[in-house]
Amino acid sequence: MSPLLPILNYHGIELRRGEYPWLQEETPYVILTDSFEFQLDYIANEGFTTLSEAGLGTWLDGKSSVRKPIMLTFDDGHISHLDHVMRALTGRQMKGLFFVPVAHVGQPGHLDWSQLKEILAAGFEIGSHGYRHIPLSALTHHELWKETQKSKKILEDKLGLEIKSYSVPRGFYQLRIREVTMELGFKFVFTSRFDVNQPGQDPWRLNRIAVKKNLGFKDFTRFVSGDLGYKRLVERAKEGLRRFVRPDIYDALANFKRNLTHG
Repeated sequence: MSPLLPILNYHGIELRRGEYPWLQEETPYVILTDSFEFQLDYIANEGFTTLSEAGLGTWLDGKSSVRKPIMLTFDDGHISHLDHVMRALTGRQMKGLFFVPVAHVGQPGHLDWSQLKEILAAGFEIGSHGYRHIPLSALTHHELWKETQKSKKILEDKLGLEIKSYSVPRGFYQLRIREVTMELGFKFVFTSRFDVNQPGQDPWRLNRIAVKKNLGFKDFTRFVSGDLGYKRLVERAKEGLRRFVRPDIYDALANFKRNLTHG
């Protein structure tokens, strides 16, 4: 069994720039289908096996025989996941876990309930990405519980299956999120903490590697092999800011950086 598990975190995928309208803060996370499929082909050619939720649980318990595991996750419930991602994964017989912010279902640019059922019917899995897709760090404990429980219940009622996985909206993770998601019956919590995972990893605080449009292919190959270099330190600093700074202040700093670097 491999001692490392990279979990990749994708957002929007588009065939050409401008295919879909994006908010300014979304654009750094939107990649072209050519890049996406090139990355998938690399994963396949290198002998990686994409894991399902069940496979993830087995791997975390140290009982997996998979030699080179990897997990593919997709946040935000965007329509591009149906238009581009599902076809790309199906053609390569890869698994994928799609996280849905429930209040966005059926809104312009987002998947509706029938499309989510189509994704399930194709053999993929769906998890919660919160109800309103808002930072949880600013909520009271009761608001946090209600926001998280509502997302799980609606998904389960509408889709007719148990929702086991939760992706923390906007990456604002706190330890109390672990407590609430455990209490509500989630089996896995996926964060934005930039790192790979090891057997025995806390299933309610899984690390992920965000794949952004400015990620070069050389760095991509390094990251999936577990060689994160200085990037781990940079992303850990961002994580610290998200934990201790109010979401509106963090967003203002992020917007200032984007305007300075034009991306």
